[in-house]
This record gives sequence, C-alpha cells and structure tokens, in this order.
Amino acid sequence: MNTELTGSVHMAGDVGRGVDVVIHLEEETLTLVAAGGAEPGTWSLDDVGISSKPDGFHLHLEGEEIVLRTDDDARF
Repeated sequence: MNTELTGSVHMAGDVGRGVDVVIHLEEETLTLVAAGGAEPGTWSLDDVGISSKPDGFHLHLEGEEIVLRTDDDARF
C-alpha cells in the first residue's frame, strides 16, 4: 500500500489553514513533506494515534497533536 495525498497540517488549537503538505502513506510509515520539500517528519504507523473529527484527522505524534486535512479522506 503506497498512497500519496495532498493536504494541510496545523497544531491542534491553532486557527487557520496551516502548512500545505504532501502525505506519503506507506505500509509501515507516514511521511509529511511541506511545500518546498521540507520534511516535517516520518513516523512508524505503530507510533501514530489517529482520531477522525469534524475539523480533520487528529494525529498524536511524539506527545504532540496535529490536525491533518486531506484532499481525499476516504483514501487516507
């Protein structure tokens, strides 16, 4: 399973659109790459907590919570 989507991320509680990202979802990892090629991070799927909420997917990563919005929620 290799899926590539586009979307945006921001810290939970922040207002606004956030940072545009390309989302690479592979068999065992999730990678977020920001516009311009900056890579915010790669995480093992075992280490990612995900909950779907009305404002996007809330990802719990390394003690932080970010909100991910995608261009295709069903594929995510």
